[in-house]
Amino acid sequence: MLEVACAALRQTSTHPTDFETRWQLMAADMITSSTRRGRGSAETFLPQRAEDYDRHFEHMLERDPSNPHLALRSARYEQAQFYIWRLTWGVAVIRSQVDLPSEHARRPLERAVTLLEPLLPNPDFADEARVRSADALLHLGRTEEALEHLGKPAQSGEWEYIRRLIRGHYFVRYGKVDEADLEYRAAILSRPDAGPANLALAGLRFLNGQMAQAERLAAAVSPTTSDPWLDYVYPGGNGLNERLAALRLKAHDIQ
Repeated sequence: MLEVACAALRQTSTHPTDFETRWQLMAADMITSSTRRGRGSAETFLPQRAEDYDRHFEHMLERDPSNPHLALRSARYEQAQFYIWRLTWGVAVIRSQVDLPSEHARRPLERAVTLLEPLLPNPDFADEARVRSADALLHLGRTEEALEHLGKPAQSGEWEYIRRLIRGHYFVRYGKVDEADLEYRAAILSRPDAGPANLALAGLRFLNGQMAQAERLAAAVSPTTSDPWLDYVYPGGNGLNERLAALRLKAHDIQ
């Protein structure tokens, strides 16, 4: 159904119309969302769907290669592919968090870095492009480049939280517990009720014998708050229903 609609839109004009671009962005967001989110998301990743999705993103970029929104959506898709691989097949492969992924898993990370590179100087996309590039580069073993990106504070609280969280995870992997502690605490300042940083810091406190602090940090996690890490891995679901309704109105106006 996705490719039928995509083909129909491509045939309507030589160059993508505003409606086609908005439809492509919506389709990309539906693909990079997850049914686990409970917010009306339509798709989740399955290995047998990857080829169909790959073709769709190829069509999307071929139509409008200079559109930064489309490039960002494509980079999100590639990175999500890696995380799905790691949650499924990768579990049996990565026995240590510092192991490099297989060649099959490296390809989407490399594509994500390539797609994000032109967005790094753009102030509208710089925060997300730097954080996502750094995350991919860490998994590729290009640590120096990754830490250079992660060394720049993000302008938005959302991306500052993710930046700090990734830095904390990096320091934990290499046994730098004090540095990780600082990063998790900084992340919590950005999102006091979010789970990942609180639980990560609670784990460090527990291992250090600070049981009361570990319990307090774990109790600070709100079950009703969206998980910012899940929002990062599956970014398409935010406000999906509202944007879908707006797209339908736009289609009605065109008719």
